[in-house]
Amino acid sequence: MRTPLLAFLPLITSMRVDPERIASRLGIEADVVDIHTALRSEKVTAPLFSSRLFEFGKDAEDNEVPQALDVGKKVQLTNPLNYYGEDYSTIYVLSNGAIGFEANSRTYKAGLFPSGARMIAPFWNRNDLRKGGHVYYRESDQ
Repeated sequence: MRTPLLAFLPLITSMRVDPERIASRLGIEADVVDIHTALRSEKVTAPLFSSRLFEFGKDAEDNEVPQALDVGKKVQLTNPLNYYGEDYSTIYVLSNGAIGFEANSRTYKAGLFPSGARMIAPFWNRNDLRKGGHVYYRESDQ
């Protein structure tokens, strides 16, 4: 049996931008041009993220989490997802950038990780989609 790949592709425009964090993730090098004035020039040494993503959004026939605060969309999977030895046929795609395995994960508030909550939180952030942004998802067996 093939294990499905859940393409969880958030496009979140309501997140705060932290240039230093982005620079460290992209591998941006900062060169000091003039030590007295500390002027900088930045050179990107890694490809931009968009080149690494699947096509996503409404044009790609993705589903969307409602634009609200602290919501989750219940998803019945075609093929179960095995997570730590347990098969799940239902997941919850959360507006805060996580995938939950229990109904109460829709109302989970951020605390310290690790916690007892059964979830995968690759894009965890405090998002308020009412202010803009989208979280798209799809199930794929490719």
